[in-house]
Amino acid sequence: MSFTAPHVGFVLVSYGFSALVLCGLTAIVLWQARSTANRLKDLEARAVRRRKPAKPVTPA
Repeated sequence: MSFTAPHVGFVLVSYGFSALVLCGLTAIVLWQARSTANRLKDLEARAVRRRKPAKPVTPA
């Protein structure tokens, strides 16, 4: 890339904007992962189960 080209400003701003968007998306993903882990830890501490207990099987 030539820094003397007339469009170099546009290219650098585009790179900067892309880096900002990627950092923002990474932050959102990390925040959601931490939130999900905390919610899971709370549910496990309260002994909440995801499924209902199995019904006893009666022979046919």
